[in-house]
Amino acid sequence: FLAMQRKWKKRSAIRIACGILAAVLLAALALSAYAYFRVDGTEIASVTEISDSCTVTLITYQHMEYGDRKEYVLNSLEIEILKNLLLNSTFTRSLEKVRYIKDYDHYEIRIDFNDGQNYLRILGTGNESITVTNQFDGNFLLINNPQWEDTLILLAQSASQRTKKRKKS
Repeated sequence: FLAMQRKWKKRSAIRIACGILAAVLLAALALSAYAYFRVDGTEIASVTEISDSCTVTLITYQHMEYGDRKEYVLNSLEIEILKNLLLNSTFTRSLEKVRYIKDYDHYEIRIDFNDGQNYLRILGTGNESITVTNQFDGNFLLINNPQWEDTLILLAQSASQRTKKRKKS
């Protein structure tokens, strides 16, 4: 009887150890999946290097109307706002290479670091998603910042008003 009890206790200990190991493995798998799919703005290459010495162009257009696009060159304050938007935003990596577009407002952010080499291009669809040229294997990044599109609209309006004032004088 005692031998059977010891054997049973040994099996229980093994089952408990296997259960703990399985829970640890599942937690590690969940954590690595979370780390893969969640993308901080700081993970976009060269974003931390954006400064007022860069030439930053914000282009806005409607879906299928790229010919009617509006281009705005941002000033140093607007560049700082854009940099903060990028750094403080989070995104969710999507496995889609092709995406059905629901929002008709499109944004293109071109950042020329004026060093003859680096160039950052971010294409966005409304408040839905962005793609970053030559990064994230061409996958879409879903935008998790509800202020994303509103901030881009404000930057475009600010740059537009500045341009209108220059034309009047």
